[in-house]
Amino acid sequence: MVIESDVVILSKTRMSGSNVCVGGYDTSKHRMIRLLDSHAKSLNANYPYEVGQAYRINYQTRYIISPPHTEDVAVYNYQFIDWCNIDYFNQLTLSLSLKNVNLSDLFDGNLNWENDSGYISEEKNVNYSVQIATLNN
Repeated sequence: MVIESDVVILSKTRMSGSNVCVGGYDTSKHRMIRLLDSHAKSLNANYPYEVGQAYRINYQTRYIISPPHTEDVAVYNYQFIDWCNIDYFNQLTLSLSLKNVNLSDLFDGNLNWENDSGYISEEKNVNYSVQIATLNN
């Protein structure tokens, strides 16, 4: 089932090559999502999504879910709405975030580091890949 909803972009990180990982929050369904292209493949740097922007998006949950990427959605259509009001964006991220945590506690303590990049290995059985947190340092 294709869902049409407003999504606030919460994160954008570089992956290997020109790929990017974009995390968002579906304000209607009240859930974190990770945006993929219309074929449920990784996004590249040519996609316009930026942290703090709001989009109206038509998407469908990915058919094959591979933890930790349980939030994966294939985006069929997207339309830029506007930049979020800074107060709204701060309130949203604060309400969604884990508070005062150590970097090592993110993703249930299963974050691995290689070449100054964090990742979660599939063997760790973490069931989410989008997380917002305020660190204690």
